[in-house]
Amino acid sequence: MTSFSAESWTRKHKIILGFDIGTTFSGVSFAYLFPEGPQMVTRVNAWLGQEAHVGASKIPTLVWYDKNKKATAFGAEMQDEAEDNGWSLAGNFKLHLHPGTMKKKHDLTVDLVDSELTIFATALPEGVPLSAMYRDFFGYLIKHTQDTFEERVLDGARVWKLHFPTADVVVAHPNGWGPREQEFMRRAAVAANIVPQSQSRTRIFFVTEGEASVHYCMFYANLASQLKENMKFIVCDAGGSTVDTTTYSVSKVRPRLRLREVKPSACIQAGGVFVNKAAEEYFQRVFSNPEANLPRDEVKDLVKNAVDAFEMTAKKTFKNATSKGSLDLGLSRYTNPAVGVRRGRMALDGTTIRTFFQPFVDQIVESLKEQMSGINCEHILVVGGSKAVSDGMIMWHATCLVTARACRFDYGVSNSTPYDSEDPRHTRRTPYSSFDGGNKISDVWCPLVRRGNIHQPNDDVELGWSRSYATPPNLCHITKTIYAYTLNGQEEPHFITDLYGTLAPGFEEICTISADMSGLSGALEECQGVQGKYWKLRFNICIKFGGTELQAYITWTEDGKNRTSEAQIIPNSLM
Repeated sequence: MTSFSAESWTRKHKIILGFDIGTTFSGVSFAYLFPEGPQMVTRVNAWLGQEAHVGASKIPTLVWYDKNKKATAFGAEMQDEAEDNGWSLAGNFKLHLHPGTMKKKHDLTVDLVDSELTIFATALPEGVPLSAMYRDFFGYLIKHTQDTFEERVLDGARVWKLHFPTADVVVAHPNGWGPREQEFMRRAAVAANIVPQSQSRTRIFFVTEGEASVHYCMFYANLASQLKENMKFIVCDAGGSTVDTTTYSVSKVRPRLRLREVKPSACIQAGGVFVNKAAEEYFQRVFSNPEANLPRDEVKDLVKNAVDAFEMTAKKTFKNATSKGSLDLGLSRYTNPAVGVRRGRMALDGTTIRTFFQPFVDQIVESLKEQMSGINCEHILVVGGSKAVSDGMIMWHATCLVTARACRFDYGVSNSTPYDSEDPRHTRRTPYSSFDGGNKISDVWCPLVRRGNIHQPNDDVELGWSRSYATPPNLCHITKTIYAYTLNGQEEPHFITDLYGTLAPGFEEICTISADMSGLSGALEECQGVQGKYWKLRFNICIKFGGTELQAYITWTEDGKNRTSEAQIIPNSLM
C-alpha cells in the first residue's frame, strides 16, 4: 500500500476501483477510504499463472476461448493446456476498439485473418464479439480484485460486502478515445456485473491514461513540492499501443496543487506492441530464409519463441547500439551460424535491436516536439506500465488535480443556412423551402468548440436552436448528432457532407444527443409564414466539454421561466 495524501479521508466510507485494460498488459488498483483513515492505494498483484513472479502487478491482456466460445483461461494461466486443446486466443483486442481517426492516421490494420505474424493476434476468435471479450476480462479482473481486497484489508470480506455495492469504478483509456469507446467500456463493466445498469452513469468514471499518469508522477515522485505557478511540463505515457503526451501548466501550488492543460493532448500509435511487431517481422525473415534450413512448422514456433524471449529480456535491457541480446528459442538442438543461433540461443547485436525501436522513437520525439512548440517547457516526465495508470486513476478520482482541459478536435453540428445563389458552394446543392418562406441549404458545418479551446469541468457551450412544424406537433424526443472535425492545419470545410450526402473527409460522428421534449408544449410559438401558419420550438443545446466525459442538456423558456432538461449522450455505435 502507498499513501498518496498526507491528509486523512474526511468523507464517508468509499471503495475506489481502477481498471487499466491495456493492449498487452493490464492492471488493477484499489483504495478503501474511511473517515479519518489514510488515503492509500493498493495494487492487485496475485494473478494465476504468474506465481513465479510474486508481486507482479501486471497481467497479460489475453483471453482463451474453448470450442464452445466460453472464456476458459486468462492472462498467463493455462497457456500450455490452451494450446494443447486447440482453444482460440483473443490478444491485443484493444486495437479493435480504437476510433476510426486513430486507425486511419496510423494505417492500423486490425482485420488480418491468415497472417503468419502472431504478435497482433488481430483475428478475433470466430463467433466471439469484442463486447464479450471485454465483459469476460472485466469479470476476471474483478474476481481477483475481490480476492486481493479481502486478503489485504482488515475484515476485508465484510467491508467488501458492505461497500462494494456503492464502489466507484474508474476506467482509463488512451487520449484519443471518446464517448463511443467510453460507452462501450461502460456496457462491458455492466455486463460483468461490476455495476448495475441503473447506476452505470453515476458510479463509472473515465480518465485518460495521460491524466492518470500525471497524478501518479505528482505523488510518487513528490514533484508537487518542486513546482511553481505557471511552470509548464509534459507528461509522456508510453503504453502498449499508444503513446499519450499532454502539456500541463501549474495553476496553483497552495493550498492544493492545481494543473491545467495547455494545448490538445497527443495520441500516437508508437507503443511497445509495434516494437514487438518490428522484431517479429525480422525473425520471420531470418527463419524463413533458406539459409535457416527450417521446416515451415518450426519457423512459426521459433518466431513465436523469439518474440516472447525478446519481450522478456532483450527488449527490457536494450540501451543503445552497443547493447547485446541473447534469446532462448526453446530448441536446444538447433545450431546455425548463418542465422546467429548456437544451441538454441540467438545472438542479437545492438544495431539490429535499435532498428526495432527507431521508427517509433522518432514518432515519439516528433510528438514531443509538437507539444513543446510555442511553450517554455521545463520538464518532460516519461512514464509507462499499467501500475502508473491504475494507481494514478485512484489518485485522480480522490484528488483530481487537473482543473481545465483542451479540446483535441473541433466539435459541432450540421446546420441549415439561407441559400445564397451567388455563392458557388451553394449553387451545386439543392435548396429547400422553409416554413418562413425562404430557401435554405442544409448540411452546413456549425462548430460548437474549437480545437485547442481550454474548458473547465463546469464550462458549457450553448447553441441556440429551433425546429419548425406545419401543424402543432405531439412533442416527444428530439435528437441531434455531434460531429468532430479531426483534420488539423487544413482549410475548414463549409459542409459536413459531399454532394452525395457522405461525410466529408475529416468528419466523424461522435454521438447523438437525445432529449425528452414532451414537457415543452408550452414553449411552442405560433408563427405566420408566406404559406400560412406554422409552429416553432426554440431551445438551446448545451454541452459540457471540460470534463473527461461529454455531458449535455437542453434549456428553453416557457411562460417566462427558464427550464432545463437533461439530455442523453448516445455514442455512435461501435459494433
